[in-house]
Amino acid sequence: MKFGYEDLEVWNKAIDFAIQVIEIVEQIKTDRKHYRLLEQIHFPGFVI
Repeated sequence: MKFGYEDLEVWNKAIDFAIQVIEIVEQIKTDRKHYRLLEQIHFPGFVI
């Protein structure tokens, strides 16, 4: 079942943006000390 908002251009752009954020964060190799920063970058993109 498809919802009406899934046809909105803004919705599709937000999903594309969220996917890009997730892909970038997953590529970052870092020590655990920066984990919270990465989590803060990742989460807002995910909840769009």
